[in-house]
Amino acid sequence: FIRTAREMTEKIHAYDSKVFLQLSGGFGRVTIPTNLGEHPPVAPSPIPHRWLDKTCRALTKEEIREIVTQFGKGAFNAKRAGFD
Repeated sequence: FIRTAREMTEKIHAYDSKVFLQLSGGFGRVTIPTNLGEHPPVAPSPIPHRWLDKTCRALTKEEIREIVTQFGKGAFNAKRAGFD
């Protein structure tokens, strides 16, 4: 990802333009049902899913920590790839 993204960001920067990457920690209770597969929807707490007649499974503290860690790694990689 980093190598090919850097090629793209360098081409964009060559035109004196900025480029950003939007990171997301997931969609929680509003994820599109077809994105779930066989996995139950998750959210920070057991709240109703927006589209399904289901209650989301509450994330554990460890799962939340892992999402935060992965989000940080994603931001680090975006900077390495040249995103502004």
